[in-house]
Amino acid sequence: MERIWVFHGSALNKAFKSFVSLTGTSKATLFRPFNAALKVIAMKLLVGYSVIPILFSLGAVTYVMLTGTNNQAQYVILLFSSILFYGAPFFVFGILSMLLKASNLLVHFGFVGITLSLLLVASFWLLPRDPSGLPAQWMLYWPLSIVLCLLSIGISIGYTKFKKP
Repeated sequence: MERIWVFHGSALNKAFKSFVSLTGTSKATLFRPFNAALKVIAMKLLVGYSVIPILFSLGAVTYVMLTGTNNQAQYVILLFSSILFYGAPFFVFGILSMLLKASNLLVHFGFVGITLSLLLVASFWLLPRDPSGLPAQWMLYWPLSIVLCLLSIGISIGYTKFKKP
């Protein structure tokens, strides 16, 4: 006999089982609205983390435009290319997590790793001034994003696997 984990009281379990047997519906049909709500929450999570590279790009390009000799037409091109460059790890991981149907914990930890790599690479540009045209950013950001994303996901898997109940 299968135990239904949704309700904790035995009377509720019996009532739920009798409802399922009388109506002929399955548990998957009954919980379909709940699963749809989880997908909406996951989409909000992905959209929320996608704002990070957009805001970072907006701030960085605005700073470059105010301190440089660029015109307004170059601002749009710089902003678009900056969003694509800084947002690529966020967007790719978001799409992969949706396709693989990863848990919210793994998605959070993956995005934390990518955000950490963005902050580390941005510190090369913001803290000590890099006069060489930012080659460290171009060479380090995407590989560092992959490494820190996988490392943080591994930490979350290890934490959930070995934590005491």
